Amino acid sequence: MNREVIIKGLKGVFYELEDHVIEQLLVFSENIKLKKGTEIIKQGEGHDFIYLIISGCIKSYYFNEGKEICT
Repeated sequence: MNREVIIKGLKGVFYELEDHVIEQLLVFSENIKLKKGTEIIKQGEGHDFIYLIISGCIKSYYFNEGKEICT
């Protein structure tokens, strides 16, 4: 993915971040592509990552009394 597209995406979400902070985020970032239906985070599990969706969408849900609740 184009570096400028990622910077524009970050500035669109975190508009008050200074350029040097964005540069540091990019140093520790990795661009990945996931297939439709890929589970990023499973219930009961955690991890130390932040995801910025540049293209596409994501479904977030949980179960309450056996029913799927989308958020």
